[in-house]
Amino acid sequence: MGGLITVYTAIKHKDVFGNAGSQSGAFWKDEAKLLGAIQSVDGHGLRMFIEFGLFEGPQYLESNQRATAALRSVGVDTRYRVYPSTHDWIAWRNRLQEILRFFWGAA
Repeated sequence: MGGLITVYTAIKHKDVFGNAGSQSGAFWKDEAKLLGAIQSVDGHGLRMFIEFGLFEGPQYLESNQRATAALRSVGVDTRYRVYPSTHDWIAWRNRLQEILRFFWGAA
């Protein structure tokens, strides 16, 4: 549930977390509560990378699309990516470099 908790934590404490990366966010778990929480904040100044694997299941695709649209609607600078992968550590590790570059640019 790390991807889901990342989004909650970032929007509730954006004064602490200017950047947040959600990998394989299970946003369909109590989705109405998540979308309500997103809609209650001013997301300007927050950057968020949302990504998941296409083969994780249809609930990921649909709920990640809705959460990304909600984040963008409140001003969060959001990068959204879908990869041809499953729900696993190797896939997440392989995408970490792209997430970090989104936050801080090429080193």
